[in-house]
Amino acid sequence: MKVELDKYRGKKICVAVSGGRDSMALLHYMRANAEAFGITLCAVNCDHMLRGQASESDSRFVKDICEKWKIPLDFYKTDCAALAKKTGVGMGKATEVPEAIKKAEQAARRNMKKISLNGTAIPHETVGKFACSEVLLRPAPEGRGVIAGGSVRAVLEVCGINNITTKCYGSRNPINVVKATMCALESLRTADEVAAIRGKTVEEL
Repeated sequence: MKVELDKYRGKKICVAVSGGRDSMALLHYMRANAEAFGITLCAVNCDHMLRGQASESDSRFVKDICEKWKIPLDFYKTDCAALAKKTGVGMGKATEVPEAIKKAEQAARRNMKKISLNGTAIPHETVGKFACSEVLLRPAPEGRGVIAGGSVRAVLEVCGINNITTKCYGSRNPINVVKATMCALESLRTADEVAAIRGKTVEEL
């Protein structure tokens, strides 16, 4: 690691810090060796607001540590949940993993779908089906968190959903489960959207 640092001698390095163990360990190592290599050190942190109080707590921890260690910190706060109005799923095949990921990302961008949410929660209970997989999504009170398995959780967190309870039935094939989750999310409608479709006000529903 020190051999790698030698090529940055005399330069300014900004370390992206989330507040997790890995990034904090990296920041600690860089701080310990900054003087020996003549490195000017700074840190960058972004509160993405996807995990509510948890992400705010992580950012506060990073601020406190940087202040204690006298490391300049560039802090940003972005409401990713508000920006996550569309979500897509894609698959890609290639001989190399990076190329497969790139193809999957391109496929997902071509297949973006609008998801209707109430802030960081779903407006009502819904069920999505794809092939032999079935996914139930149920609203949860503030503070419950995301109760979901790996495949479903990945989709929900990208959408910016913080409180939800889920249940999978049938096949647990990850691809089918993800697509069933997307079917459930696409079926969501807010009260305003339902009222507009029926030509009524929300109070008349």
